[in-house]
Amino acid sequence: VKSIIPPTIGKVLAVVGFKGSREDGLRAVWKSAEKRNIHGGIGLLTLLVFYDGPFQFTDVDFDVPSATENRQDQFSNGKITQAGYGEPTLLHPGKKLESSLLNARALFPHSALWLLQEGRMLASKGRLEEAVELMDSLTRKIEMKQVEALLVFDRAMILIFMNKYERAAKDFLRLVDINAWSHALYFYFAGACYLESWRMCETKLTVPTGKDDIDLSKKEWYKEQAEKYLSSAPEQVGKRKFMSKPMPFDRFLLRKTNSIKEISKRKNLSLVDSCGTSLIHELSYFWNGYNRMPEENLKLAIKLLGFNADPDSEYALLNSDGKSYSKILPESKDESMIRYTLQAITLRRLGKIEEGRKILDSNVLSEFVLPNNKFIKMTNDPWLYPISMYERALFCWKEKSVDGLEDAKEWLKNASEYSDDYELSTRVGMKIKAATDRLENL
Repeated sequence: VKSIIPPTIGKVLAVVGFKGSREDGLRAVWKSAEKRNIHGGIGLLTLLVFYDGPFQFTDVDFDVPSATENRQDQFSNGKITQAGYGEPTLLHPGKKLESSLLNARALFPHSALWLLQEGRMLASKGRLEEAVELMDSLTRKIEMKQVEALLVFDRAMILIFMNKYERAAKDFLRLVDINAWSHALYFYFAGACYLESWRMCETKLTVPTGKDDIDLSKKEWYKEQAEKYLSSAPEQVGKRKFMSKPMPFDRFLLRKTNSIKEISKRKNLSLVDSCGTSLIHELSYFWNGYNRMPEENLKLAIKLLGFNADPDSEYALLNSDGKSYSKILPESKDESMIRYTLQAITLRRLGKIEEGRKILDSNVLSEFVLPNNKFIKMTNDPWLYPISMYERALFCWKEKSVDGLEDAKEWLKNASEYSDDYELSTRVGMKIKAATDRLENL
């Protein structure tokens, strides 16, 4: 479906005359999925990957009807009703997709592939505990290593959204044995999980729901494991390349770990004490974590993101003496911009839309967006600047709905034009392009 491919590839396809329609493509795939044969199975799997992947991942909060749906009933007094509820639509199939998946599960009850898809569907609805329980229920050996790797990775991500970091770290380290690719990313994830476990011990914060897997007696062990895997992650970079290029997240984690090591060396600190804003909450953003966290986990995220915040700043996490838990390393401007962006998103997900927007405006966008709507090119955290403009567009939509449409489009335009090629530009570009496509026909 051309509408969700990376913009850089889309430009190449446009030059050679390739054109596509997301809705026409979806209709064709839905038609094939109705068949009870190999083509139907592939069609259904494609739909599940689409709705749980690119569609869910990129523009779920831009809740607008598709171009062919009747918009007369979708808007009322300049506000949009809940798109995707009630009758199934092409972009919001609702129970129709769920019923198709459950039929496949009934036909193939022992299939790890369909169980994985059901787990993903549960997670997309915020039913994280149920998703993990379902994935844990599979006791038979999975013959296809690719499916096993997908299941273990998805479960690890869900565990992160549930703040169960120690178990998530174990799953990421298990992936090193299952999958020959992305070892650097798995090590970085594991290190980030152990870092957050140590910080939870420091603050004595607990998981809001379900069994807490943080063991206060293992505080120093968490710190050792965090140091071990964060320091060794860069050593895995370059062992596997795609088309002679490093994997997309390799550039990201190299920059992050090099920065941490530089601070550690310059200030004579441990790696753990040299880390700024929560690494695992930063990673969660790229896997749609904030859209999937239940309310209590979002509230915990706000606190954990404030671990190393300046004591006088908004949403800083302070100890009983009113001081920052990060007693040694002052919060840098770059780290505060990441923190404020993620906290603004969390506030929006908690329904505090105006509060989140004000934090994003005053602490992030004000640093590089000029009054004439021009912007300063910043490079310290390449993904952050276009993403903050993308999120600002989403705040416009959430606050004003149709009345904020033009402002939202302008922010998306600025986000897409910020830079052509930067760290994680493909992933970020897909989010921006999908949102733009959703809004352009309104």
